[in-house]
Amino acid sequence: MSSPKVKEIVNKIIAIHEKKSADYAKDDNPFSNFERAALLASWFDDPVDKVFVTMLGIKLARLAELLNGKSPKNESIEDSFLDYDTYAVLWYAYYLTKLAASDTIGRCCICQEPIMNMDYCNHNNRLYHNMCYHA
Repeated sequence: MSSPKVKEIVNKIIAIHEKKSADYAKDDNPFSNFERAALLASWFDDPVDKVFVTMLGIKLARLAELLNGKSPKNESIEDSFLDYDTYAVLWYAYYLTKLAASDTIGRCCICQEPIMNMDYCNHNNRLYHNMCYHA
């Protein structure tokens, strides 16, 4: 015998799922938002970067659905843009925090490798490894 409370909770879950899925996923593929986000996340190695990219990817998937004609059933399109912006700013803050915690001061303009404090030439306000800058 099942509990009426359990049925009430499950029915709420179904209603929320249907409402949110309508905004985030393609009509013919309820997993499309996760697949899109996974593709973006696959481009990164750092696990925390992958999380940020996944969150951004899910917002992009929602925006793709809504900007291609679906009417929002949940939050507004503007809210999705603002959520996206918030995740991007949080990711940038994470990057800067991670950078500050290391001795890395940036990336070489030629080879894109991290530059340590004592291993660079600052020419025309651009960072280069001493071994990369030959002008």
